[in-house]
Amino acid sequence: MRIARRLMLGALLLGGIWLLGSGLVYASSNCTGPGQSSFGGDITIAASQHICGDVNTAGGTVIINGTVDGNVNTAGGNVIVHNLVNGNISSLGGNVTVTSTGHVTGNIDAFGGSIQLFDHARVDGDVRSFGSVSRATGAEVGGSIEYPQQHGLNFAEHSNSFGFPLLAILIWALLGSGVVMLMPERVALIRSTIAIQATRSLAVGALSVVLVALSAVILAITVIGIPAALVMVLGMIVAWVLGKIALGLFIGEWLMYMLAPRQRSKVMEVIAGLAILELLENIPFVGSIIWIVAGLVGLGAVLLSRFGARLYGLRSAPPYARHA
Repeated sequence: MRIARRLMLGALLLGGIWLLGSGLVYASSNCTGPGQSSFGGDITIAASQHICGDVNTAGGTVIINGTVDGNVNTAGGNVIVHNLVNGNISSLGGNVTVTSTGHVTGNIDAFGGSIQLFDHARVDGDVRSFGSVSRATGAEVGGSIEYPQQHGLNFAEHSNSFGFPLLAILIWALLGSGVVMLMPERVALIRSTIAIQATRSLAVGALSVVLVALSAVILAITVIGIPAALVMVLGMIVAWVLGKIALGLFIGEWLMYMLAPRQRSKVMEVIAGLAILELLENIPFVGSIIWIVAGLVGLGAVLLSRFGARLYGLRSAPPYARHA
């Protein structure tokens, strides 16, 4: 938990700096107020308000009924646009909704969340999401629309039906095989941490996502801290991927032991486990929950094991891990 305490301390320190510097000067006769920032609270821009400046929140929802001349940045919260945003919208771990009366002149980026565009909604820039994009027939998008499903082979037309993730399974199979062959000891230690500390891994994974999201948004807002924010986010992505591979190995070991105990190999086990995970994550309605829980458990195990450098609770790797 030492890592979590350090992340929390850093987030609080950066949050204080952010709040002290959030009183920006706005210069426009049409403006009714400057940009707004909030930690853990919602922000609502009334229909009569014209905000000149950025709107930033961590852990809260932003509802825009008026006009915002600036960017909207959130971490762990949602954005709902009923009127006008003259800028970009960036959401980390939250959803972005543009209603039928909403208009966004810039880009919309959702990392770990979904984007929903109602009928007659307008987005002049690009729409990018690491989750899903729901676009009504009458919604207007001036730029491109990018999201993971458009790069996969999905045989389902609707989000509430099952789609076979063939391309995703192939990518994870190649990635998992390479990692298991290059770093067998580290993957084995992460897998063992999942087996004996699943609940603790889930808790640590969830806490780390919240703390890193808050820290990354705060660092990005300071501009100077953008490189550090990118490094933090990249590190979390690497840990997430490594944790999923270790979880796939854990599932594959059990599966191969039950089906083909005499033909087991780490490569076959990780491929089988990751394929099962991908299929489960594409189950309608519950797939998203499985994806989140599996990812958080794997992420927490990676952090507890210090990226596979030790088995949690031991100061160094046990002897058997060196021959995994």
